[in-house]
Amino acid sequence: MIHSKYYAYRGLYLSTGCRIEQNEDFCFNEKTVIVLPDDDSKSDETTFYTQTKGNVDDEEPFKGGTIKEKTVQNSFDGEGLISPEYAKKVSEQLKNYNFRKDSHSFQIRMPFTKGMLHEVDFQKFFNAQLQEGGIETPEKLLIIDIFGIERKLREAHIILTKSMFKCAGWLRELWKENPEQFPEEYRADPMKFFFNQMEKFEHTLYITGSDARLSNNSTTTMDYQFLSTLKLDFESFNKLATNQLEKVRQNSVENFRK
Repeated sequence: MIHSKYYAYRGLYLSTGCRIEQNEDFCFNEKTVIVLPDDDSKSDETTFYTQTKGNVDDEEPFKGGTIKEKTVQNSFDGEGLISPEYAKKVSEQLKNYNFRKDSHSFQIRMPFTKGMLHEVDFQKFFNAQLQEGGIETPEKLLIIDIFGIERKLREAHIILTKSMFKCAGWLRELWKENPEQFPEEYRADPMKFFFNQMEKFEHTLYITGSDARLSNNSTTTMDYQFLSTLKLDFESFNKLATNQLEKVRQNSVENFRK
């Protein structure tokens, strides 16, 4: 497992966030939220590697080199889009949590969902494509989501990727192989079931960070791997960091000796 991923997942249990309430004009459902497949690309890359050559106490305990291997890259890992209308509504609620200016990039948490949402006026992009004749069915403007279901892009306000929607794999498998486990009114659309369960258990969107808090005026310097933790005093944080560093040191020494 990639170390950054490992520590990001471990950090989730410390995450805290700002609860974003829904209403008739600002809601999350199978129409306003679309989950799309990841954009994976394969390539041959030259990678530098190291191997243990002997004991860690040797003068040259490592040897290194390069190797060509096939890699798979997800161009939009953990990155999604939010419309300007919904971004504005999120920013309005964040003002209740002492955010002093509007945000345009949000670090989010939702049931089985985490990542970043960046404000993009994708409806404006669609309009430009219509004017240029680049879209064949302007009256529908449909797209196929992760479940193979047609969705209307004109109704979407949030676009997630599969890498953000952590339940996509098992929810899709369950839906296709055991549809009888879904209530009859949700068997045609697992996303409708997902948001029904969110409402049932009073879940919603949480913002754990935004560019208004973590970036300067000219650039956005955050991504979804940034850890947002509960408030810790210096002594508690220092103790936590010291313990983790010691564990890393011990594991490294043991691996070198192997």
